[in-house]
Amino acid sequence: MPKVAVYNTKGEQKGSIELSPAVFAATGTKSVIHQVYLALEANAREPW
Repeated sequence: MPKVAVYNTKGEQKGSIELSPAVFAATGTKSVIHQVYLALEANAREPW
């Protein structure tokens, strides 16, 4: 998996970490991604 830089709040690079394949190598179908998106949008609505 790729490595990404780690920065502090001042914008200075302080190291790097390797991304976890368990999280970033996951795949999903379009329908699953669409269902997750719809659920997030529905939960973002403010109640009356």
